[in-house]
Amino acid sequence: KICLPGLEISISEMQAICEGNPVMFSHKEFRLLSYLAQHPGWVFTKEQIYEAVWDDIPVSVDAKVECMIYSIRKKFREYTDRQYIRTVWGVGYKFDPET
Repeated sequence: KICLPGLEISISEMQAICEGNPVMFSHKEFRLLSYLAQHPGWVFTKEQIYEAVWDDIPVSVDAKVECMIYSIRKKFREYTDRQYIRTVWGVGYKFDPET
């Protein structure tokens, strides 16, 4: 379990609770979120994220990862102003609970 201010992620149960509300993520969204949350502050390229989440040959890596990050942020916006995932321009993304 990962417990942060306003966010609890249970990896074994594949469940995220934001501000006391369950957030429904697709399997891949949850894998991406939990991968980043397990390495707070680490910056990952889109290629690294893709390899950690998808089980296929990389095609359109940028678009898939960007779309997934957008979807995760959108779901969090229903309950909080925090995004939890910060864009590191020119590099990729990192999990930042202060964002």
